[in-house]
Amino acid sequence: MTLSTPLAGASIRYTLDGTDPGVATVLPYAGPVRIGTSCTLKAVTVSGNQCSRVATYEYVLEPLALEEPTATPPPGTYDSPIDVTLSSPPGTSIIFTLDGSQPTLDHGLIYAGSPIHVDGTLTIKAIAVQEDATSPVATFRYEIVQPSDEQELDPLTDADPNTAWLVRFNLPLDPSTISNESVYVADGSGRRPAQAVTPGEDPRTLLVEPPTGGYTPGASYVLKITTSVRAQSGATLRRPVRMAFTIKVAPTAEPSAATRRVIYRISP
Repeated sequence: MTLSTPLAGASIRYTLDGTDPGVATVLPYAGPVRIGTSCTLKAVTVSGNQCSRVATYEYVLEPLALEEPTATPPPGTYDSPIDVTLSSPPGTSIIFTLDGSQPTLDHGLIYAGSPIHVDGTLTIKAIAVQEDATSPVATFRYEIVQPSDEQELDPLTDADPNTAWLVRFNLPLDPSTISNESVYVADGSGRRPAQAVTPGEDPRTLLVEPPTGGYTPGASYVLKITTSVRAQSGATLRRPVRMAFTIKVAPTAEPSAATRRVIYRISP
């Protein structure tokens, strides 16, 4: 912000704290004034021991609305170690943490573009930064589960392409922990068909719907239940659960929406 006076040989004195400036004010104007926060600027023209009336200028700075950083691949459970890349809107930088603490302008690591290697359970928290403005905190939780660490259920062959899986537990589930991140189906390449995972009518169950158009005939899939699923009591699975299944090659002329029941006891 710049100030000027039409009076030759005069000087300008100003304040930023809302008080009225005068001849003795210690802030003489010497060039553009940087306004970093909302404030009231008051200024006078000074000539000798005389000063003008006070000119008042109100500045209200709205905080920048920065979008949260994003992560690739998305958070979730994976079968093998992965490298996570963070990105943010153009013109911003990223500050992140790996210890669960909240990143701020004064706390965290500056992301330099190198992937973050994940080979276990890791929570990444990140903010986008532009000057003094920050975005909301984005949280990305990853869990790497090797097949040997999982509870293997008996595989199923010749499943209908429109099979829906009803998973039954022995304790009422916490609905907030049921999602297509905590329970999902993956094909042989690790791709996850888009499908809904919802609490069942019985609070001890959850339902994994088939993808739109059904599963691919002849293809193999794995149903996975991660330890993110919790009971209302807080109890969790001791180990993740997996069940392999294969879709029949020749589906029936009238595909059914059969529901298979998978029984597993959730344990503290």
